[in-house]
Amino acid sequence: MKNIWFMLLTVCTMFAFSACSDDDEKNPTNPVSNAKVPATVQIGEEMIITGTGFTAPGIALYLEDAEKNRTKLDATFSAAGATCTVPELTPGTFGVILTQEGHEWELGKTALEAGPSPIVSPALPEGIVYIGKQVTIGGSGYEASDKISLKQEEGDAIEISEVAVTESGLQFTLPKDLPAGTYTVSLIRGVQSWTLEGTLNVQKEKRIKSISVENGFEITITYNTNNQLISMECSDMGLAWNINYTENQITTECFIGSIDELTFDLQDGKIIKSTEPDPYDETETYNIWTYNQNLLTSVINEGELYQGENFEIIYSGGNISEFGSNKFKYSEEAQHAISGTIDVVYALHLPIIIYKEDFFLGLFLNKNTNASTLIPTHISIEEQNEDGSTGYNDYPIHATWENNTLTLKCDSQMIGTVVIAYENIE
Repeated sequence: MKNIWFMLLTVCTMFAFSACSDDDEKNPTNPVSNAKVPATVQIGEEMIITGTGFTAPGIALYLEDAEKNRTKLDATFSAAGATCTVPELTPGTFGVILTQEGHEWELGKTALEAGPSPIVSPALPEGIVYIGKQVTIGGSGYEASDKISLKQEEGDAIEISEVAVTESGLQFTLPKDLPAGTYTVSLIRGVQSWTLEGTLNVQKEKRIKSISVENGFEITITYNTNNQLISMECSDMGLAWNINYTENQITTECFIGSIDELTFDLQDGKIIKSTEPDPYDETETYNIWTYNQNLLTSVINEGELYQGENFEIIYSGGNISEFGSNKFKYSEEAQHAISGTIDVVYALHLPIIIYKEDFFLGLFLNKNTNASTLIPTHISIEEQNEDGSTGYNDYPIHATWENNTLTLKCDSQMIGTVVIAYENIE
């Protein structure tokens, strides 16, 4: 009887050892103890996982995304843990998986974040940019393979892959079907992306339809299908011009006025000289237009007999700060101006400059120059005081938009109210 019990005990013991051995093979013990995975880590940077047991034979580390796709890590193992460089993966949350001889364990989860932006001093353009037109983002460090992503608060991201790296930064063209609105801008390189500081104010391109001057006159403008200005008429002054274009010259014919025809010579799309002030005196020279990059700085005639007024323009931060004897200020409340049309500063002086026909018309025809990006909030005018002395008096300029119309009101009688009506270019 004792022998029977001894045999049963032996069989049970052997079965127990066999079962434990099978369990160990099916559920082996994680060779790594006290593993700590960083909560976040940047792509391209070093990731350190601490713990003991990483020197066990046959182990490997992987990153696993939400779809269970795995990427093996080129890790270095030591008694203190494991280190590796985070590969180029799409940012997100990943599980850190340890494998050994067909078995695996998740050590923890980590959030992969985009590495530091490779762009030095990125800068979105100030003011309004226009649908279908070229945009330049300032800064350096761009690559030809970079992409741009535009996103409104409500809506899907729009990706732009056709970009050009220039000395000024990164250039691209806004799609013609892009909805108007405010966009955040992200730079995409590979699987990483970086949102740039600021926003892009995208609008439909506009052109001036008319300008009205208080107690003065109204200018109306007509365009052809190529968006070229082909005629202008100034009511209450009996002035009207037809405008013709050749490759490097623009000519205008005035129906009524002191000069029958004006000519504007172009270089790289900018006016470089305009017709002499006295077409009947061959000793006179042309009016010369000069620029600092794309900013018009002066229109000067050096002819000895020239009795007209020369114009010099001074800028600060891309906005006109001085024109003639007047000075302009732009406060933090300054509104963005419409580019591609006559500068608002010139519009405020139309009653004065309209008598200088080539300068007046040239301001509307000079398409490849930059205008002020902001609308001035104050004008300082040199005036004579009651005691006979002269000094500058400061006047605020109130700008309001309504129904595609900009109204500029100034308390100075010299300026008064100027109303600029715009229309969208379809």
